[in-house]
Amino acid sequence: MKSHNQDQSVTDKDLKATEEENLIVVKIRRIWHKMITGIRHIPPFYWLIMVFIILFMFLLFVPENVWIIFLGALKSQKSLIVLVLIFALTTISLVWSVGQQVDVWVFSYFNMHGRRRFWLDRLM
Repeated sequence: MKSHNQDQSVTDKDLKATEEENLIVVKIRRIWHKMITGIRHIPPFYWLIMVFIILFMFLLFVPENVWIIFLGALKSQKSLIVLVLIFALTTISLVWSVGQQVDVWVFSYFNMHGRRRFWLDRLM
């Protein structure tokens, strides 16, 4: 009978340990929930300003030899840079509602100009 009590006490200790671990997880989830709800109230325009400030601060600390290599790569990949700039303009609509007009212009241009196969045009 004593061995039964020992087994019972071991399982009780295990249950208490898992309950304590669950409490820690709940506390962490509450912290993340508070952070997310706090961040959610910041307007997108301020996020855009913050991203630009962080990017500018990063660019200040880039060494000169990296700039030389980077500018050489930009000169050799002009067509890809144009595509990235077009993509950047279209993503503005995610941050700024006025950017939706840019989306309309870009997609209208691609739909009106350029050669496409007939089946691809019908598929779209």
